Amino acid sequence: MAKIVYYRSDAEDLRPFAEALEGTSHSIWSADCVLSAIELCKSETPDLVILTERSGPLDAVDFLKIKQSHEELEDLACLILSRGTIRRMTYFEHGCDSFIELPVSVEEFMLRIDAILKRSPKSTAAETSGGLSGSFEHASLVDVLQMLVAAGKNGVCNISTPTRKGTFYFKGGQVIHAVADDEEGEDAFLTILRASQQEGGFAFQSEELADIPTTIEKRTDHLLLGLASILDEESM
Repeated sequence: MAKIVYYRSDAEDLRPFAEALEGTSHSIWSADCVLSAIELCKSETPDLVILTERSGPLDAVDFLKIKQSHEELEDLACLILSRGTIRRMTYFEHGCDSFIELPVSVEEFMLRIDAILKRSPKSTAAETSGGLSGSFEHASLVDVLQMLVAAGKNGVCNISTPTRKGTFYFKGGQVIHAVADDEEGEDAFLTILRASQQEGGFAFQSEELADIPTTIEKRTDHLLLGLASILDEESM
């Protein structure tokens, strides 16, 4: 059972989502503004917060900025519901974990909620001292990367699959270097991403990086979007 905070809206088309959430076995809290959502997140330590694009005088970006300023909220997953995609990249740049463009069915909404909860640190990874580990059976490598990016992690993530092994180096929540056999940089990043679609797992250890070359200049979320297109084309 998970803990979820959501923004309560009077919009008629959002009411079915609130009713579906409140009909689950999860613990649900509703907030009527961004500030009350922040206070609920600080007091209840939820697994997920759900916001609409406009949430009163302050909006979803304001929530993400406030969230980033509170260390105790850095691992909190955030889902944003929006009627357009204009600000989508802005949300991801500020630490949004998932985005749903409306209109969408209640069934798809609930499936997306389940997917986010499954890839949260509490359910997808076993926490060790300063680190995380898990398998790709319940969460893809993309899910793991998005989680580490959203948390702004520094450290090393080792990836192991039946055909390849590789390592990602994180600084400030961005992959700055990747190695896979004799490859490095974006080539290694794509190689590991391809291999992770098979069985395998990851082990992340938090640490401050020193003497690590920067072979990847692009933001990790931008890199993932570009590589996702490549993988989609290869699968056709």
